[in-house]
Amino acid sequence: MAGINYLKTWWQKIAGMLAEIEKLAVAVCLGGMVVLVLIQIILRNFYNSGIVGSDSLVKHLVLWVGFLGAGLATREKSHIRIDIASKVLPPKARAIAQIFVDVFSITVCIGLCTQPIHLFPLSMRQEKSCRFFRFRYGLWS
Repeated sequence: MAGINYLKTWWQKIAGMLAEIEKLAVAVCLGGMVVLVLIQIILRNFYNSGIVGSDSLVKHLVLWVGFLGAGLATREKSHIRIDIASKVLPPKARAIAQIFVDVFSITVCIGLCTQPIHLFPLSMRQEKSCRFFRFRYGLWS
């Protein structure tokens, strides 16, 4: 029994560290997004120029902030949900309903993570080039 408790505390420590890393990633993405947009506004208004690809980068950062934020909300059980079932159901049925909700959340996350894997090779076939940085990038950017 002590081994199970040790594994449980070990797993909770690992999950806590991953959650902190995820919070840091959200903060870095959000801060980078704000700074990049601010620099882009200044460059466009005062110098009639801009940063190549910054609009695409900001779009991707918005998506990443949304994905990471949804993951954090799910972990902390603070995501939007219909709460009436937990007030009406008895404790045993509430636990079973929570299992179904968790499985559904995992299924949605897996679906959201696997679909871009199928789209990435397609977007790499339709690539453009950027002369300023001398690299090629797909239409997904």
